Amino acid sequence: MLDGAEFHVSFTEPSQRTATKAPNIRAWRMQKLINDLALGDKPYSVLAEEHGVEDQTVRLFAMNHRPEVEARKADFASEYSHIWSTRLGNRLGIMTQRLEEIEDQLELLRDHARRQTEMIRTVDPDASEVPVHGSEYRAYEKEQRALLREIADQCGQLPTRVAVQTQAAPLTFGATLVEDEHGQFHPVRQ
Repeated sequence: MLDGAEFHVSFTEPSQRTATKAPNIRAWRMQKLINDLALGDKPYSVLAEEHGVEDQTVRLFAMNHRPEVEARKADFASEYSHIWSTRLGNRLGIMTQRLEEIEDQLELLRDHARRQTEMIRTVDPDASEVPVHGSEYRAYEKEQRALLREIADQCGQLPTRVAVQTQAAPLTFGATLVEDEHGQFHPVRQ
């Protein structure tokens, strides 16, 4: 990728800085300068000071190695872009697993109610079904609804809500609402 033949920079003591062509520049120094340029958080003068070269040398290097710098910027962007999606995938996996556990528990509670109904109907065939109520069942249903909503929200399937702020005039005793030409209602005292 970088062979150093295109543009050479000599790294010398700060008192002897020059922008000369030197065939023996180290590849790791070129990579470090490309990384620093890709980050873009330091001005050329600071980079020149850190690398022991003139400002103009850093400018020329940046121009000559623009494709490598841009490629490194893209690498930085893609290097950190997967973190959010990985975390999202992990969260969704955990929520889905918990949702399956809750649905299994709800099914067990329903099966238990069915078995009790069958047992009671062996004695009284006209008996009604045993309801699947109880605080445990309601708690599981509540958690199930919350998880389903959170999963839909994380996947972007919930519509965006826009809150409309209105200021209503307080109604007083004996006031009636009258609609004006703009469709607004106002209290009017009679």
